[in-house]
Amino acid sequence: MSKQIHKTVPVAKGDETEIEIINPAYGGGGVGRACGFTVFVRNAIPGSAVICRIEEVKKNYARGSAVKTIKESSDYTPSNCPYFGECGGCGWFNIKYEAQMRFKKGFLDRELEKNAGEEKKTASGIKECRENLYYRNRAQYKISEENGVFKMGFYRDRSHEVIDIEKCLIVDEKINETATVIKEALAAPGARPSVYDEASGKGCLRHICIRVNGAKEVLAAFVVRDESGKEKLKKTAAILREKVQGLKGVVLNINPGKGNRVFGDKETVLEGESFITENINGVDFKLASDTFFQVNEKMFKEMLGFIEKHLYEGAKVLDFYGGVGALTLPFHGMLKSITVAEINERSINMLKDIIKENRIKNAFCAGGDAADSAGELLKKENPDIIIFDPPRKGIQKDVIEEVKKAGTENIIYISCDPVTFARDIKEFREKYNVEEIVPLDMFPHTYHLETMCFMKVKKNG
Repeated sequence: MSKQIHKTVPVAKGDETEIEIINPAYGGGGVGRACGFTVFVRNAIPGSAVICRIEEVKKNYARGSAVKTIKESSDYTPSNCPYFGECGGCGWFNIKYEAQMRFKKGFLDRELEKNAGEEKKTASGIKECRENLYYRNRAQYKISEENGVFKMGFYRDRSHEVIDIEKCLIVDEKINETATVIKEALAAPGARPSVYDEASGKGCLRHICIRVNGAKEVLAAFVVRDESGKEKLKKTAAILREKVQGLKGVVLNINPGKGNRVFGDKETVLEGESFITENINGVDFKLASDTFFQVNEKMFKEMLGFIEKHLYEGAKVLDFYGGVGALTLPFHGMLKSITVAEINERSINMLKDIIKENRIKNAFCAGGDAADSAGELLKKENPDIIIFDPPRKGIQKDVIEEVKKAGTENIIYISCDPVTFARDIKEFREKYNVEEIVPLDMFPHTYHLETMCFMKVKKNG
């Protein structure tokens, strides 16, 4: 098979070839060409020329890694992360921050131009994150055990090999501190339960997750296949209580299923509480180990500012893919009503608790899949404003069609993927005008980009 491919393309697996990097790749690395054939090169920067070792060849493209730099890009900066090039968490630590912003804006502009035409001109400059180290308030650590040696860190790029990490430069310092205590405790002889093996489906401990709030309170979670290691992990939890100032809780999350889903549906408390609390605009949000919440506190406030600008006193708001209501509940005082539509049962229960404990009288929860419930919700609530914050796959087409049919006047769209964002904008353009698009750097030193958009229904639509 590889010989047949080699006849139709100019490279083969194992080849080393010189490539000039033309553009950044959405997904990390750079894009160049070998005799006109597209090659994605890991950790390569536009403007550089490299010797690339080909690692994978497909019909229309190849992937590889730079083994030598022939010409350095003017956008290059030495990485200050000791794990750069190994850990797959951050692919842009070798790119100057100003260039990162230019590349991210370029991703969005290209997708808008390709899929949505004139909307490109409405995209403003990117909102930068100047405090771009130690910004993440949540981390999910991968673990492994090799020849009795315990590793705790993150996956190598495009693999499930765990790179052992002592300190991560993008997670909160309190998370780093807590991770060190956990790692030292579990590395002691006989201290840890068996480590889960993906291939066999055997073993107990699968992941370790840590989140902090603005007050630097800590919630730690041990994700396990079963409860066989509970007693050992109770001892680790006791060590955390003793050594980590601000620890609010340690939980055991049970996930018996195979696959890449991190959390299970059952959880028990080993120490303290099962949640921490984050206060946003006077609303206390309870956050469990698996609750979705924006991971960059400072840039989240920028996002809330964009949303507030497009709300108005007395409006009725329908919040699709709303999670625990983080984008709408902070504004309950100015709104007539808030309906949060969410499918995840644990998030729904947490949302109900948040509404009750904050004594919010004008917020309500609607469970179920957005595609199934959109039409009914739009008729029932007749909202003035819809807020969308979907996962990377974007808004379901059925939901877009129901919104267009309803003709809701205002839409605020928060996107985490420029490709699906541009696709969805194209679907909306029949009935809606794009008034404003603002990209936001929620995830510095990675290729990821948040995009905030405001649309109004066409008067003749």
